[in-house]
Amino acid sequence: MKAIDFHIVLKRYSEIDGQKIVFNAHYLTDLDVAVTEYFLEGLQLDMAELAENREFDFVLAKTTLEYKSPAYLNDWLNIWCRVGKVGNASMTMDFKITRDGETDPLLFLKKSCKR
Repeated sequence: MKAIDFHIVLKRYSEIDGQKIVFNAHYLTDLDVAVTEYFLEGLQLDMAELAENREFDFVLAKTTLEYKSPAYLNDWLNIWCRVGKVGNASMTMDFKITRDGETDPLLFLKKSCKR
């Protein structure tokens, strides 16, 4: 499946830790939003409607983050998202976060989901 740049995220003061970098838990929130945007805008699927109709729904089973470089206050970040593998009752999703205007990744993430 194709990877899409879901949108740019601005890192705010409330997301910065004592080291003056984005606290790791905030990336997971950004990535959760990216999943919704990916399905809605990239694949034209409404996850809420699919879940409500019991057609398709999933829960997070595992998350693996690989940090390459920190993000800082007022950084604009691009989140790249795609479906990796699809099984009978599971799937993986792959993510990459880059600073806006740069190509080097700040973070890689893999999510494993179960139906």
